[in-house]
Amino acid sequence: MEKAPIVDSQPGKTSMGLDNLFLQKLEHIQNFSVRQANVLAEAVTLGIWANTYVISDLDRPTPVLNAKKPTEVPTPVFLVREESNCCARLCCPGNQSFLAKVFHAKMEPVAGKTHCGCCYEGHKYEPDLTQPVAMTLEREGCCSRCLGCFVCCDMCAQHMYMHPGEVDVKPGTTVKEEGGYFARTRQPIGAGGFHPQLELYTNETPEAKETPFAYFDGPCLYGGWLGVCFDTIFRISSEPKGSGDLGQIKKNRIKSFKEFCIAALTDVDWFEVNLPDDHAKIGPEQKAAILGTALQLDYMLYENDLPPCYVEPNDKGAIIYCVLCQMFCFGGRIPCEICIPIE
Repeated sequence: MEKAPIVDSQPGKTSMGLDNLFLQKLEHIQNFSVRQANVLAEAVTLGIWANTYVISDLDRPTPVLNAKKPTEVPTPVFLVREESNCCARLCCPGNQSFLAKVFHAKMEPVAGKTHCGCCYEGHKYEPDLTQPVAMTLEREGCCSRCLGCFVCCDMCAQHMYMHPGEVDVKPGTTVKEEGGYFARTRQPIGAGGFHPQLELYTNETPEAKETPFAYFDGPCLYGGWLGVCFDTIFRISSEPKGSGDLGQIKKNRIKSFKEFCIAALTDVDWFEVNLPDDHAKIGPEQKAAILGTALQLDYMLYENDLPPCYVEPNDKGAIIYCVLCQMFCFGGRIPCEICIPIE
């Protein structure tokens, strides 16, 4: 059956504050590609560059304009740009406070430039500034929260609020009881034990008792060479520790030498978000919240993770570390490494 086209209509507001064009696009897409852009900038700045994500329709390819040879990529539909403090990104990578604005994207990516004969800066993706901002993600981090450690209390837990449209708030100032958001995530006390867990709440009926719409459960072991060789699956379920009846988020394994170099030198990652083709089970508002949670998982687990290999000098020479994987432990991480001393 032929897929319905990506719509292009005038925006309007829904009861949850999300514009109609945003929801119509989400309604017709079941499989999303989530990729970080600015690969060259990430490499040059050692991962300190503010993140930009391209969210695309994985099932609909589009040609790259001005490419030297015919190239197709998934059709971009949204562009996400992080706004955060540079010093916070330097001192607390992955745990910084930020706002991330989700723009409608122009659907025609353009080939980038090649520097020094070998360093391709990546395809260029641009926001469609004729349309309003679709939603804003707000995550409070360091220094007002102790993220990335054992989640023994709410001060150490991950929280993120998702606002309709464009908002200009200081991260951490949104109060759950006051509303103003359409969805939020919460990391439970204990963080899920040895499996990372997030709870997703939607604010459709703020007067009712708030219950999670979805639970996100990840594996105990992730990253390192394990992530190079195998896909990493995060289940999205309607029940705690469920079977993934609402879909899955898949962090893709490395498929080429180019991707391995990017993984070794930067924090750039690739994800797929696969959702069921059942509008009675999950609507466009919930899809928007799931996409926001997928971005939060990247910050929580992969923005400050260890590369597959790295070297640390010492007074006797150096030590080569091969990271087999990382073990999630109540909100923190324990690297499983092979250490090779060199004198």
